Amino acid sequence: MFGRIYKPIQSCSLLVRRTLAAEIIKDGLMPATAITLQETNVSVATQTEHKWLNNKYPGYTLKSKAMVTDSGKYLDRFSILTKDGQQQNIYFDITQCYACSLSDLKDMFNKQQEPDKTSQAE
Repeated sequence: MFGRIYKPIQSCSLLVRRTLAAEIIKDGLMPATAITLQETNVSVATQTEHKWLNNKYPGYTLKSKAMVTDSGKYLDRFSILTKDGQQQNIYFDITQCYACSLSDLKDMFNKQQEPDKTSQAE
């Protein structure tokens, strides 16, 4: 399967090859290959992460979970112990959970610019 795509990839620049490789291999083992979640709700994203981990690493033990940033993306990093005793870090790209539309940003800015009506009434 990979033989068919290998020759065209060889002719690309190193940066393009690395980008293509990261897109092909989304195993979550490093920030560049993080599992991308499309959920916009944090609790739904968390459920999706646990389902993915249970499916990929049945019987795993969660050691820790942390939110980290990498290249402008928000990532959840799970440190797990697999059933066979291997320590593993798994990354999920949760940037979509914290995305804000331009209209929402404008609304927040406009609300901050409005005078406080409660202090004016006094």
